[in-house]
Amino acid sequence: MTKQDEVWRCRKCGAVLGYFDGKDFLRIKYKDLVVYISSETKNSITRVERICRGCAAWNVTFLQGKKEGNTPLKEQLERVKDKIKVVES
Repeated sequence: MTKQDEVWRCRKCGAVLGYFDGKDFLRIKYKDLVVYISSETKNSITRVERICRGCAAWNVTFLQGKKEGNTPLKEQLERVKDKIKVVES
């Protein structure tokens, strides 16, 4: 767990369900079981559901996919060139 990680707590009793970085990576640990869940696809949303072991409440959280980093303008234009219409004045 780093300082940036947030604690995912049960909505009913407050028990710790896992840790996430706030958007695209979730870690769930119980005894020897460790589960890492991440949303890798750009603009995808991953729904994660977990039942609390303490009170049996159903908990849901969402992870948002990693955003595309800064790309050069030339690359951006290349991707949308077929959607651009040149109008001469």
